[in-house]
Parts: sequence; structure tokens; C-alpha cells
Amino acid sequence: MKKKLIIAAALAAIAISASATGGFMSWCGKFTYTIDCGEVPEEYNEWEADKYYQELNVILCGSEGDYELIYY
Repeated sequence: MKKKLIIAAALAAIAISASATGGFMSWCGKFTYTIDCGEVPEEYNEWEADKYYQELNVILCGSEGDYELIYY
């Protein structure tokens, strides 16, 4: 019974985390999976989300630029 409960909790955590996942396409064409900032609490505003995505651009491409978010 305890093993079934642990498996059920793990599957629930996977389902919740998968719903908050989005794709990110950088300006230089590199793709990665990341969090969908639309699923983050209200305290995380649009400016902070853009700052986060621009930081991903810097990591992937070396500088800031346009990006595309891909929702699943």
C-alpha cells in the first residue's frame, strides 16, 4: 500500500511539472525546455519573465535578442 502511494505521488508531481513546461526558441535558433512563466504565481510579473528569457538568450547565444515561447 505504501509503495502504491509513493508511486501515485510521483506520477502526480510529474503531471503537475509537465503542465508548467514550455519550449523556448532563442534568437540564434537554439531550443530548450523551460518553465512556462504563465504558470508561475502572480508575484512573478511580465518584466521578470522577460528578464528570465533574456538571460536564457545570453546563456544560449551570447547576447540578448528576440525569442519565441512554445506552449504545449
